[in-house]
Amino acid sequence: MTVAFEKDFEQFKEAGRTYQVLDLLEEKSTLEVDEEADDLLPSINLLVGYIVKGESLEIETEDNMVYTGMSMEWPFGDQVNRAEHETSKITLKRTKLSNVGVRFQLYTDIKDLFQLIGREEQLGAIAQEKIGLARSVLEDETENYSFGKITINDYIQAVNVLDSNRFNQILHDA
Repeated sequence: MTVAFEKDFEQFKEAGRTYQVLDLLEEKSTLEVDEEADDLLPSINLLVGYIVKGESLEIETEDNMVYTGMSMEWPFGDQVNRAEHETSKITLKRTKLSNVGVRFQLYTDIKDLFQLIGREEQLGAIAQEKIGLARSVLEDETENYSFGKITINDYIQAVNVLDSNRFNQILHDA
């Protein structure tokens, strides 16, 4: 099973909730900066309306009125609003830098896990290979023992090596 880490990590970034939350935090900070900047600008409110007054449900003897209005707010040298705007810009920078750190940490942690899984798979394959080699050695030692070429201690050692390798694989798989 071959896994392309970078491709899967890109998919994780696009679909993962962690990255969505980080993006939302940055967006919220950006909106706060924009809101504080809006408080520094002059604003105009326009009001237009039409009123109909009368008696009973059919509005008999109605009194119609149309009105318009305008109000304007012009902040003059408001240090508090400017300070709030600068504070929100600093908060935005801090949030972005923090998110960059979190993103790098996530990448590093996931990459480490990916490499750890790959190493564990390799260790499992090596354990299987060691068991296969120990089995073939045991078969050869069985034949050699039956012909009297080796002692019982050599045969027992071959059995112990096979059992040790199988036990190590069981511990690895657990």
